[in-house]
Parts: sequence; structure tokens; C-alpha cells
Amino acid sequence: MIPPLSERTLQLLQSRKYFWLIVSICCLLGLAITQKKLYPAHALYLSMTEIQLNADGTGEIEIKVFSDDLQNALKNYSGTYQPADLQNFFSKNKALAAEYFGAHLHLLLNEDIIKYQLVNYEIENDAHFITFQFRNPLDANRLSLEADFFMELFPTQTNVVKVNRAGEQYYYKFTKPTRPQVLTWTL
Repeated sequence: MIPPLSERTLQLLQSRKYFWLIVSICCLLGLAITQKKLYPAHALYLSMTEIQLNADGTGEIEIKVFSDDLQNALKNYSGTYQPADLQNFFSKNKALAAEYFGAHLHLLLNEDIIKYQLVNYEIENDAHFITFQFRNPLDANRLSLEADFFMELFPTQTNVVKVNRAGEQYYYKFTKPTRPQVLTWTL
């Protein structure tokens, strides 16, 4: 039930000076309430991964993720997570992060599972840039990849993977449920 308006409020409403101001405020409030119900706020769950296949037999992976998502995934993944703030948790949990990505980023060159090692990380604003290295067999002509990290926590997670090989770039998008995607080339 709407309470009755005071005498002063009625006088202001009757005055043309304030009439349009009050109407505008009421319209804006109504629009704000309607928008919130129709379009609720939601988070963006996105990562970018870049894989470099070098001609010298080496390879590099750089994973760019939001720091808070990474922290939540590591907490969820293992009871061995060591708590810390967003700027310091990775240094305490590097081995756990390497294990986590090993379980959620699958790479096969030809039919061989690629084992990669964490070599570096950087923090920039609210993102972590994590770098791994691996051996890239020179006789490989097929890369199979699957990136399902963070999807156990965020059903709308999207992982975009860019593969650089011999001056060419290939893009892959992974959403839940994931399936391996394959890149082939001639030697």
C-alpha cells in the first residue's frame, strides 16, 4: 500500500517547476527496476590461451585468466590449496596450478601426450598470465587439444585457444561440454 502524500509534496507536484523533474525521476526508477528484472547482472567467464609450436622443437603455452577465477578453481581442485590474497596466492600454489592445468588442458602431438612445465607467471591488474614450455616433436603433423579448465565451477566458461604454427594462426573455442579439436598439417 502506498502511503498518502504530504501537503508539501502535493504542492510541489502541482507546481510546474517540479512536475517534469518528478516524472523523470519516476520514469528512471521504473526503467532501472524493469531492466534489473529483465537483464540480471552476470559475470563474464573467459580465458585466452596461446600455443606456440616452434620449428626448433620447442613449444610454449601462455594462459590468460582472471585471478579470482583461478583462485576459486585451485581452492575447489584440492584441499592442499594455501590461502593468500589475489596478488600472492599463485606463488604459494604454483605446483597445484601446474597440476590443475595438467588435468584440464590436454595436448597431443601426433598420438603422444604432451607434458608441459610451468616456467613463469605474471600478474597484470586482475589477470594472471601463466607460461608453460614443452618439447614439440619435429615430425608432428597433428595436434589434438581440449581446454576444460574452470568449467567445473562456471558452466558458462569459454576458453579460446589460439595456435601459432609456421606463421599461421588457428583459433578454437571450448565451452561445456568440451570435445577435443584437431589441427593437422603436412610436413
